[in-house]
Amino acid sequence: MTSKFWVGLDVGEVSTAVCVLDHTGLPVLECPSGSTADDIAKSLAMFPLTNIAAVALETGASPTLPPRLAKLGFPVSVFDSRKTSKVLAVRCHKTDINDARGIAEIARLGGVPRLAVHVRGQEAQQIRTELALRHRLVWLLAANRNCLRAMLRNYGSTIKQLGVGLAMGTKVEAEIKALGQTGMSEAARTLRPLIELCAQLHLSIRQADKDLKRRAEGNPITSRFLKIPGVGPICALSFYSAIDEPSRFHRPADVGPYLGMVPTLKQSGKVLRIQY
Repeated sequence: MTSKFWVGLDVGEVSTAVCVLDHTGLPVLECPSGSTADDIAKSLAMFPLTNIAAVALETGASPTLPPRLAKLGFPVSVFDSRKTSKVLAVRCHKTDINDARGIAEIARLGGVPRLAVHVRGQEAQQIRTELALRHRLVWLLAANRNCLRAMLRNYGSTIKQLGVGLAMGTKVEAEIKALGQTGMSEAARTLRPLIELCAQLHLSIRQADKDLKRRAEGNPITSRFLKIPGVGPICALSFYSAIDEPSRFHRPADVGPYLGMVPTLKQSGKVLRIQY
């Protein structure tokens, strides 16, 4: 009978704790390693690939690590860290090696089918990165616009709307000029960096929108989504990158709960409410 081994990895930014368990649950290897796929492969070189049942690690590690390990021939499984943390919290002492051993133990006891999550492909990951970047730019623009509006009011301005896009710069410049005539000449010098930052953020968002639109129109699947009324490039790319691999869903009805569209039941006595 060929002995099987389960590998647990507690991946850090610089180093990774490696723990290998045999079929009895005893550790046969516990050591530190580098956090690259090649470093981890060197640490596991003494174990034949055919004898390794699973190489398990938590979400939160570099998204490029699982595919690189899989490319080297390792059976990689990525566990949901929110669930594994509850199991790892049972141990009295929290160390990297203990966490790696706990992850390996979860894999050995059959946790792979229940806790393993889907690892997005390179294209989907790139789309999610671009969407996250645009979202951050929009958030920063809104925060800076609110800050600019509040500072204008501190100088006595009664402005209510700053305008959108390039029109904002013209409207704010006119307001600052009016404040200068009332003796608030310092407003222009103080607010100039904030005005220029808002203008640069607006240009960056416009460029991001153009790039996302070009990507959505160039993809054969998202280009079909764009034909649906009310669906734009951001909506199409968000759905496409979230699903990534449709074959992992056994039926179309599973997509809604996966995206969080699950009804909430609230019952008290004879009152029964279902909220969506």
